[in-house]
Amino acid sequence: AQANINILKDITPQITAAAPDAIYIIVSNPVDVLTYVFHKISGVPESHIIGSGTILDTSRLQSTLAKRFCISPKNVHAHVYGEHGDSSFVPWSLVHIANNHIDSYKAHSPDHDRIKWNQDYEEIEQFVKTSGAQVIKNKGATFYAVAMSVCHLCKCVQSTAGTALTVSTMMHGEYGIRDIALSMPAVLGLDGVETHVPISLNEDETTRLIQSAEALKGIAEGL
Repeated sequence: AQANINILKDITPQITAAAPDAIYIIVSNPVDVLTYVFHKISGVPESHIIGSGTILDTSRLQSTLAKRFCISPKNVHAHVYGEHGDSSFVPWSLVHIANNHIDSYKAHSPDHDRIKWNQDYEEIEQFVKTSGAQVIKNKGATFYAVAMSVCHLCKCVQSTAGTALTVSTMMHGEYGIRDIALSMPAVLGLDGVETHVPISLNEDETTRLIQSAEALKGIAEGL
């Protein structure tokens, strides 16, 4: 974290002087902390600063659930919130498969016998958190998936139709969280972050989001 922040602090004044109106997408890790620091030192409008956040984690989540439910990932509405890291979590109360809550879809589906789902929340979350390390172990790096995610993010920013993605942005009192960047759904478009999507989390999910924020603040305060 400290090495990348030192680089960020060195290059930011040069980049922002040359392109003060650009939309900046932070990808390097730890992405939430770097996004937070860039907010603090750049002078760039907040809507023009986007951390890549948990978009790759979310893609992995949707992919593995799609395989379990024998359905296209486009029909899986599930996201990873919080830190792009160990304290991230899935708000399972909001996860839907083809307009059915994840825990009721199997009973209603004609593919009932093919679906591999027994409320395996912890197993799925651990897969999402560790799959990046497994890719690195197998082939040395995760650059292909990261590149695809960032290309998708750039296309959404260039689009005239707003797209909701779990990107890392600053919190301003939502769920009692302030002065840190983490991933929640935000609508992106030509002006960068156009709006944040209001989300109704249950008590446990709110607690996990706050814990994720505190973990990130602990990292930031130690730098």
